[in-house]
Amino acid sequence: MENNIVKIVIAQKLKLFISALLILNTSQAMTQEHTPANRDDTPNSAVVVRDLSLQTETISEGLHVLIGKRAIGNVLVSIGEDGTFLIDDQFEASAPEIQRAIEELGGNTPTFIINSHYHHDHAGGNQPFGDIGAIIAAHDNARKLLERGTEIELLNLVVPPAPKSALPVITFAKEMKLHLNGNQLQLTHMPDAHTESDIIIHLIESNVIHVGDIWNYTGNYPFIDSGHGGSLAGMIEGQRAIADIADFNTVIVPGHGSLANKVELVSYTAILSEIYENLIEHAIQGDDLEAVIAAKPASKVHEFTTGIINEAMWLSVVYPKILESL
Repeated sequence: MENNIVKIVIAQKLKLFISALLILNTSQAMTQEHTPANRDDTPNSAVVVRDLSLQTETISEGLHVLIGKRAIGNVLVSIGEDGTFLIDDQFEASAPEIQRAIEELGGNTPTFIINSHYHHDHAGGNQPFGDIGAIIAAHDNARKLLERGTEIELLNLVVPPAPKSALPVITFAKEMKLHLNGNQLQLTHMPDAHTESDIIIHLIESNVIHVGDIWNYTGNYPFIDSGHGGSLAGMIEGQRAIADIADFNTVIVPGHGSLANKVELVSYTAILSEIYENLIEHAIQGDDLEAVIAAKPASKVHEFTTGIINEAMWLSVVYPKILESL
């Protein structure tokens, strides 16, 4: 029944797509001038992304990943008999580049988009695609956070409430199934991991899992949005759940970074688990945050690269959450 409803809505909106292509192809100059991701004077934001170029990785026929720079989320593109659908859509300013890449792959304007979580480097493209008819799906909490607007103090980042066209119109609490382009898509909520809105999307027939920022495979400290439900313990549990679903041939699409596999994920999770156990020991001993930062418990286990977050910043987010849990 739900699939029939979706198909009807898509059919009603197809008439918008021809004009949509024109809008997207002519909007890049306007986008670069007006959107926060490309401005020097971006208010209330430490995240400024200038290079929106994309690299295309093909997984199989009709299934591709658009990979950008480290600050730009990975986009999975499926092209087939049901049209073009996306998992994540990066920033608002990314829409023209995404559209060009889709057309080069033989696809059309996306009719369906799934958000892996609410962050604007993964759901920021909702508005331009939503304006031209794309149907958006996400977790209940993703819609809630997009609708009300959010602030991430660590990044000095304020994101205003999203317009109606950018909001998911299909949401769920625990899990949902979709059937698109020959794949059964299993959408599953991973609570309190990177955020409170994280889902993984398992394309069962293709043996591909898009995991969003539950796994950031760039080498940076994994950002945990503790102000919106994220925790190191939840991230580790989410990664273990993904590993349980995956086999040794599964292609795992992380939220950022290159395509990966189960072995790489398990190895990464082991690193986080060791750091977590070290932090638990500090918490049991009664160490305050200052003492923990001085002890450098993360860099003793693994040498992460420092992007916009260094070890002290990361611990200031992760450790208080551990103290609260004891």
